[in-house]
Amino acid sequence: MKVKRITGVPVLLLLVCALSIGQTTAFNFQGRLNDGSSPANGRYDLQFKLFDSITGGSQVGASVDRPNLLLINGVFSTTLDFGSSAFTAGDRFVEISVRPNGSPNAHVVLGARQQIMSVPFAVRSANATQADNATNAQNAQLASDASSLGGVSASNYARLNFPNTGNLQTSGNAGFGSVAPNTRLTLSGGPLWTSSQWTASLNMQNASALGWEANSSGQRFGIGQATGGLHFFRTISGFGSTLTPPNVDLRITDNGDIAQPLERNGAVKAMVAITAGGVVARCYNGVSGSSSGNCDISVTQNSAGVVYVNFPFQITNRFWLVTTDASGQQAGVLTASVVPHAAVNSRLIVITKHDGSLEYLPFHLFVF
Repeated sequence: MKVKRITGVPVLLLLVCALSIGQTTAFNFQGRLNDGSSPANGRYDLQFKLFDSITGGSQVGASVDRPNLLLINGVFSTTLDFGSSAFTAGDRFVEISVRPNGSPNAHVVLGARQQIMSVPFAVRSANATQADNATNAQNAQLASDASSLGGVSASNYARLNFPNTGNLQTSGNAGFGSVAPNTRLTLSGGPLWTSSQWTASLNMQNASALGWEANSSGQRFGIGQATGGLHFFRTISGFGSTLTPPNVDLRITDNGDIAQPLERNGAVKAMVAITAGGVVARCYNGVSGSSSGNCDISVTQNSAGVVYVNFPFQITNRFWLVTTDASGQQAGVLTASVVPHAAVNSRLIVITKHDGSLEYLPFHLFVF
């Protein structure tokens, strides 16, 4: 066999496909081999080496062997991969050697090395961690060709300030799960949550909160979850500040009850049903949110018809209502009054009467 000429050129179309789809360092190489004056046909062993100079110089990367390569009308096509470090900087030239398939002889170098043009250098973008010579990269935001990115107006892209601040900035609406957000932030869809088929569009960690900017009075309102329930609170602290504690105005407890601090208004502070025997049958402590046991409310029967109801908090400035469950002539509450007591925060004395005489009666007590 007399090999007279081989021509090899990178194929731009195939190269771009390999880079954009595979994201690898390989690129397609196509050439034409003549055996004498005629195109070569059959199978040949080809070997490719990469150098940093058209003559002499140093080999870059390892040799790439392509044995048993089929040539039809002299044309061959194969994939070359010299590794990610092969195209770091400077010109690159490929040297091609050939021999008949299965021949024990050494490969024969075909003519001069051929320069790899600029397009294969794009394989380096898959591993580029920093720009080598970007001395004016700080002006990239002013680039004259940045009016569109991928055919989309640059104004429709969000700007990410990272890692300096970690802020995501956009002058338009942002949507997650929505192709046409109509608010500054639209969340749509997500995995199904509970048997009601709701979708979980937002998930926040425990001990986190949603908050608003301060109003004209300097108060910031927030809703936060922590161990113990869901808290509705106020604070004068700005985000990122821990100088002032939150004022929790309302809380939904872990068991679904509503609790409110004693000094706040709007919710019932206590409800208790007491039997004729002086036992707490049912109760609710609106300050602690407890509805189990005796809700920290104790009862003492003093004398006929006189019952002491002891509360774990002050009720002197609260409203209360007492009603009896008994029926009959003149059945009802004769009087109820709050008296100070050293052992408890507040004591309410309830005196009940039945058929003209003092008698223990079942009653309900409400504190607002």
